[in-house]
Amino acid sequence: MGRSRKNNKSQQTIEVNDDSKIQCNKIGKCKIKIKKSEIGKPRDLGLIQLDLPEIWSCSKNLVDILKFFIDEGRHFLLHLAGTKRSLETKQNKLKKKEMEQKQIEIKKKQPLFDFMEQFSVEFLGLPKRTKNKERIVVFFFRNNRVFNLKYSTNLNSILKNEKWVQILKDIYFIFDVNFYEELISILFLLEKNDDINFIVAQLIQEFLNTQNLLDIKVIFKNLLIQIIKDHIDHQLNYIGLHQLKSNEILDIYKKRIFYYQDRVIKLIKNIRTLFDNYNYEQVQNAQYEEDNYQNLDDEGYEYYEENQINQCFDYSNYD
Repeated sequence: MGRSRKNNKSQQTIEVNDDSKIQCNKIGKCKIKIKKSEIGKPRDLGLIQLDLPEIWSCSKNLVDILKFFIDEGRHFLLHLAGTKRSLETKQNKLKKKEMEQKQIEIKKKQPLFDFMEQFSVEFLGLPKRTKNKERIVVFFFRNNRVFNLKYSTNLNSILKNEKWVQILKDIYFIFDVNFYEELISILFLLEKNDDINFIVAQLIQEFLNTQNLLDIKVIFKNLLIQIIKDHIDHQLNYIGLHQLKSNEILDIYKKRIFYYQDRVIKLIKNIRTLFDNYNYEQVQNAQYEEDNYQNLDDEGYEYYEENQINQCFDYSNYD
């Protein structure tokens, strides 16, 4: 009487993590002292290994390709949400000064991004966003409110590179339909010709033959927004473009496109590099084997040497 009844437990072999401690009493019975950070977790959680599912988001190559197009074609201005509250609570004077400077920079850029957003809708055919003044312009990717898109191209009848075909099949639905078709045509040119300068010459000649700004290729629409955003070209400055019509802007752009052909070369080269499974860090750090960049000054640019890209163009209409 009075004695508490104890249940007999079968002996078990217990494996314990190095961080846990075992405490034993005099008769040899032990209990595990578990750290608070381990409570509620399955034993040996850190040793469990799971195979990655075979989906596009688990492929580093595919993620690198999408990341590249995001960095190239997504132009946005940070919002000021929470900035004032942060200024009030920051005690560090240096931090406060940095926040104030950031706020000034964002406010200065607001008119530029307001123009870019309006310009991309009215002149470049991008869909109007639901919210007013989001200050974001996105190329290459489909609008998240657009569904049931028809990607009708038969890849195997156009491209011979099976790896490239598989990449497009895995992520085609993320791209805008127009750019998807455009990307296929770029890869087709890359299969036929290793000379990227020649390919860019073809693309620019096609651009020069286009009569409407709305009809130019997506890569040239994105390039135009990049030029406007960089604010380095006095003829393609957003302040001056306010007063121009679509055909006038296109005429100026055609005359200035030769100054930016190095950017088109870089874009096409990076596309081929990424589709050939080089990682994005390599693309970002890659340097051209030859120095083909043009040097801009007040009078214009240095063009390529003879027998380079400019021999492929008909300049007569753009003097």
